[in-house]
Amino acid sequence: MKKILWLFLCFFIILNFAESKTTEHFEKRFKIIRKSGEVVCVLDTSISNHFSLKKYVSYIKDKIKNEQDIMQASFDYGISVRTLFAEDQYLHNSYNEHSQNIEDLIKSLRKLPEINLSKVFKDPTFVEVINKFEAKLGSVLAQIDPRVLARPQDPTFYYSKKKTYKVLLWGLYLAKKKLSSIPLLNTASYLMVEVEKMVRTRREFHQNMLLYYLDNFKEEELGLTWSEANKIYSSIYESRIPWYAFWESTKAKLNWENYGTTSFFIGVRNANTRLRNFQKRYSTIGKRRTFSFQEVTFEGENLIINLVDNEGMFHRNPAVSFSRNDPKKIGRKRLLLQLGALGVSFLPIPSFWKDNIYSGFETYSSKQMITEGSLYGYIESMGEDEDLDHLKYQYLNPFETL
Repeated sequence: MKKILWLFLCFFIILNFAESKTTEHFEKRFKIIRKSGEVVCVLDTSISNHFSLKKYVSYIKDKIKNEQDIMQASFDYGISVRTLFAEDQYLHNSYNEHSQNIEDLIKSLRKLPEINLSKVFKDPTFVEVINKFEAKLGSVLAQIDPRVLARPQDPTFYYSKKKTYKVLLWGLYLAKKKLSSIPLLNTASYLMVEVEKMVRTRREFHQNMLLYYLDNFKEEELGLTWSEANKIYSSIYESRIPWYAFWESTKAKLNWENYGTTSFFIGVRNANTRLRNFQKRYSTIGKRRTFSFQEVTFEGENLIINLVDNEGMFHRNPAVSFSRNDPKKIGRKRLLLQLGALGVSFLPIPSFWKDNIYSGFETYSSKQMITEGSLYGYIESMGEDEDLDHLKYQYLNPFETL
């Protein structure tokens, strides 16, 4: 009986997912480059080829200034933060201690007014370190071309070009060597880590957009053959192989025609299994938006859940990616966690404890933002502009040009 009910649920999801959608935005966004008749490259023309740290510096200054203003204007700032995160399981730790993590976040945020960013960014040594990091990272990005989402004829293209992380390690060493002041070193280190991550993961966000189109349109509708589409899948998944996993790179190379589609459909099956395992948690199961996103109702709130990423380090519930009842809530939470990750570096506590708090604040929300690329592709293709604006708001990447 349970099996019949589950089959009915899957059939209901498929019916709801079969909606009117067009390739209009695919054609505007993506450019397929051919050479001698073969697809050699897929570009996302919306991605800027120009890199400048000024974007991030301006972004972080603006966000910190706004948060400082909110603190000064609010007599119950701590209460508002506690209320916002009251039901969030991902701030629990392995001992199920929720309140301590919330208090750590509030303490970290309250450190922001003590950070004199104008003074920090005018320090000659700080400027020297940041300028050298910017030049080196910019040079690497120019070689890679951040607009390139897939190289279907080159099975080792991305594996052999994982250079931005090496630039980050070099920059952190330079900062530690040159900057003796804690505020300068902490700010430089945070900036470098965040910038490297944002420019690196931006490609993955757009690749997830591309995966949505590959999954939901026939190859010929996208101007591709079956074999070309398969190799694009493979190139996308090849780009996600860790730099140390040479065995996985060899596996991809030996099975290039099917490596990507196999990886993709393993992910689809895992998402379906997660939905089946957690379906009793939700009062209703609505439309399946993409291979990794599902509409549900939970405690009276209409949500889109993420079937790929967990809610938190110690909690396996699917992460929430969108709330129709309060569309700006997730963006606000993510911003506070992002700013808290900077503030925590200024807390007078041991470094290992800072690292633990930082990981709890920031790691999962950034992974969830990347996965939301496929949801962005769906909403864009459906022409749901209001939802698209909310999704842009909660994707906290100043280098993005969506």
